[in-house]
Amino acid sequence: MANSTFEVNAGTDLSFSIPWPDGAGGNADLSGYTLSIIDLHPSLTGLVTATSADLSTGVVVVRVEWADATPVKTLLHFRVQVTLGADDTSTNRLKVYYT
Repeated sequence: MANSTFEVNAGTDLSFSIPWPDGAGGNADLSGYTLSIIDLHPSLTGLVTATSADLSTGVVVVRVEWADATPVKTLLHFRVQVTLGADDTSTNRLKVYYT
């Protein structure tokens, strides 16, 4: 991802898609992989999800929900990980900044 920091208005949920690269210029077939959130800032616990309507398309949808206790003007971070057996791959650290 070119931009790994998302500036969001306080009180707003954030959703975005990640086309998971296959190394050949397309999207990876993630069939059979498990999606998870790792390296999670404690303030985002339970608020970040990663899903895919069809893992074979290689598109992962990430959602960060706003909660009243979420701090503002603080960089909150997480990474999305895909796992198949012992093979783990993750995004760079993604950051959310509520204003």
